[in-house]
Amino acid sequence: MNPTLTVNTTQMEAALREYMKTSRHSIAFVLNRKLFHIARRAYDLTPVAKRDSILRTFNVEQTERVVAKGRHAGKIRRKTNYSGLNQSAFRIMNWKRKKSGKATLRGAEALRATKAMVASRLRAVGSLKSGWVGAIVRLKNILNETFLPPFKNRLNNPGTALPARPGPNPVSEVQYRLAINKRLSAKIDPRVVDALQKAFNAEAADTWRHLTAKLQLDANKVNAK
Repeated sequence: MNPTLTVNTTQMEAALREYMKTSRHSIAFVLNRKLFHIARRAYDLTPVAKRDSILRTFNVEQTERVVAKGRHAGKIRRKTNYSGLNQSAFRIMNWKRKKSGKATLRGAEALRATKAMVASRLRAVGSLKSGWVGAIVRLKNILNETFLPPFKNRLNNPGTALPARPGPNPVSEVQYRLAINKRLSAKIDPRVVDALQKAFNAEAADTWRHLTAKLQLDANKVNAK
């Protein structure tokens, strides 16, 4: 079963009902545009692990260079130096193995496993955010919007969107598919759920502000006559 996330959309639904009373656009277009902005907000609000913090925690170093030529020109390449790897890293690696029912490691095997663990954490920087990218890009393309994500990790199960289409009862949907496992039960990270809730609330508040400003503008025109 795919994990689901639940948020309260009451504020957004009420704002949309009022917005559609004065909008010249179709319901499908408005749903897609609003969901695009909500997904953008959720992306911005989703936390990201700090690379510097990971490096300090395990006492490793990274050097960076920007690719100058070829099809990867402009991309950042990083090289990791594990020579200062501390004992905390080894303890965490073995604690994770023990927790999952695996035997603890020592010597060369422990070093390889610990390096792999640290490398995995460094690769995952920005991955929670990246779970939104597929959906945002899908909506961006049909709305002719712009979006340049600073984090776009490769994901095994990237998200997507199902845009609303013109017709009766249109539905617009965003699918965030990056799950975490808690005792073998897949779930969405609570920080992602929190980010999405805040995004819905913020977009609803902006919609109400837009409506209030429009009503005031109309009132000013009437009073000026």
